[in-house]
Amino acid sequence: MALDTLCTAETPEGIALSLRPAGVMARALAYLLDLLIRIGVFVILVMLFQAALGGIADGLLAITYFAMEWFYPLLFELLPKHATPGKRVLGLTVVMDSGLPITPAASLLRNLLRAVDFVPLGYGVAWVSMLCRADFKRLGVLAAGF
Repeated sequence: MALDTLCTAETPEGIALSLRPAGVMARALAYLLDLLIRIGVFVILVMLFQAALGGIADGLLAITYFAMEWFYPLLFELLPKHATPGKRVLGLTVVMDSGLPITPAASLLRNLLRAVDFVPLGYGVAWVSMLCRADFKRLGVLAAGF
């Protein structure tokens, strides 16, 4: 299987767009960068919350962790650059199969199904899914219809 593929999408105006899906390594590096950013922000928040809030800090940190884990990719994918900071560093953007920007519904579904991609142990299903397809799509992306 080729590791570098080119997909063609046709716009409603009949213009053919050439899209190159990101490979497994680029996606893994982008995820690692985003993970490091989230960890860094969370560590800073732990220090601030523990110092300022005392007893209720643990509950607020649990809520904050949940929000960062689930809404971080959703927020950045819906902003004008359509990519998390890790993806931007690697020159990746999240687009639909048509080359158009991702829709809020597709981004939400894609990110909710990240939990399915995560099993068993560290995105095992996602790795298998990406390696079995020429366009390197994981299950969440396929279910979101792009």
